[in-house]
Amino acid sequence: MLPKVVITADPQEQWADSPQLERLKKVCSVDYYIDLPTSNNELVERVAGADFVISPVVFNWNADLLKKFENLKMIVLLAIGTDSVDLNSARKSSIDVCNVPGKTAEVVAEHALALMLAVARRMFVDTKSIKAGSWDQVRTIMLKGKRLGIIGTGAIGVATAKLAKAIGMEVVAWTFNPSTKKAQEIGLQYLEFEEVISTSDVLSIHLKSTQESYRLIAERELAMMKKRSILVNVSRGAILDSDAVAAALLSGHLAGLGADVFEQEPLEANHPWLPFDNVVLTPHVADYTPEGMELLNEGAVDNILAFIAGNPINIVN
Repeated sequence: MLPKVVITADPQEQWADSPQLERLKKVCSVDYYIDLPTSNNELVERVAGADFVISPVVFNWNADLLKKFENLKMIVLLAIGTDSVDLNSARKSSIDVCNVPGKTAEVVAEHALALMLAVARRMFVDTKSIKAGSWDQVRTIMLKGKRLGIIGTGAIGVATAKLAKAIGMEVVAWTFNPSTKKAQEIGLQYLEFEEVISTSDVLSIHLKSTQESYRLIAERELAMMKKRSILVNVSRGAILDSDAVAAALLSGHLAGLGADVFEQEPLEANHPWLPFDNVVLTPHVADYTPEGMELLNEGAVDNILAFIAGNPINIVN
């Protein structure tokens, strides 16, 4: 009997024409759902009897939900982040959790650079102004020759550094576990945390969501940043203190903010960043390109096939 895989939902229809689906069907039976379930009960019905689940990060795989699945061996998240799953409860239920790290690094890095450029060149502000009938020509910021501080040098942080160097930025970095080898390979200089923050013209965040990284950039750190610097976040929303960032924007200390991730998603209607024109926001779509979606599909199938072969990869719990 073939192992059973359930693709719990595919609201972007990224699996519909994917060759990865056919690759999976060669070794597994696959139940494929497009629409999101209307309740947790419907999600439980879909997953019943499955050995493997492929899931977008829209579900909250909490302890109460996880204990309902007696046969489930693995949850494969179509993402890098794993905060949609209670990892400890999954471990207690003997359910492995996998993510897809690294594959979409260049896709996300391109988005990070786009946010930097959009903020630096006032693209949102100027578009809004022109649509309102104005023609206000205001000086903007050239990124060539400016210092980019990378906070977190995993695959995405490194890919962002490479793109920034390609347009002539000086790149420095800090991470929890710096690698001399990595620094030498890409010509990256590691500095102390405070020095990166206080000397960078643009600060770009690329960390996992952990207890250590929670609110890592808050009032103290924002005050240390250069006046009229730019902050970009494509990692996890909880790394920034949203109220402190809003205060730095209001005072003019920050020149602008570019963000693809938020502590609460979708963004609440009264979020403190919304009144500012020098903020560019996107709805957690940094890897939402056809290429990015296919890379995530490929990584998910790789995880399942590796597990079946007895050589599991990318297990995070």
